[in-house]
Amino acid sequence: MKQTILTAVLCLIISAVTFAQSSKATTGKLNGHEWVDLGLPSGIKWATCNIGATKPEEHGYFFAWGETKPKKEFNEDNYRFYNGFEAKLTKYCSDTNSGNNGFVDNKEILEAADDAATANWGEGWRIPTMNDFFELFGKFSSYTMTENGFLFTFPNGNSIFFPYFCEIRGGDFFEYKDNIGFWLNMVWEPYYAWFAYLPDCEASFRHYGLPIRPVCDK
Repeated sequence: MKQTILTAVLCLIISAVTFAQSSKATTGKLNGHEWVDLGLPSGIKWATCNIGATKPEEHGYFFAWGETKPKKEFNEDNYRFYNGFEAKLTKYCSDTNSGNNGFVDNKEILEAADDAATANWGEGWRIPTMNDFFELFGKFSSYTMTENGFLFTFPNGNSIFFPYFCEIRGGDFFEYKDNIGFWLNMVWEPYYAWFAYLPDCEASFRHYGLPIRPVCDK
């Protein structure tokens, strides 16, 4: 009798665990913004839209690297971490020749206070790291090119869409319908920062405007 009861209890536990695993959410929201679970080893969830976009195929807002507010014109004289027209760095600098009055702080990774994803979408969201980028695009199983961008599908059956790469230099908008692009969280001295660009990362001037696709560690 005891063995029968024990067996029944074990069956109930196994059933409960199996149900919990099979009903695990693959999409959800954090602070009102949607994420998708792509089955990545890190457990990181990717936002389904860029900041400022209402649907995945939109570019959304454009940001200079390390700035938390979007704008329409991106010049050296209006960049947050330049000292005006001389374009000498006031933060994230490892080169005395590029720093304002020889300024150096040797910071290479974006701080939370300068993260547009956190500032605009709240705690839990952040700009992707280079490792996040390589993990994401090392794990997809297939992709499809559409009129507006790329749809990447992953082994767990979920997909994520990225619009074509675009950036703003000064007040001019440039779009390239052969790749994707969004800021990553690391600088590349003296005046550049990394952004996602398949199959590898590329670097752009920090004061140029690019979109941001946040991630969360939920």
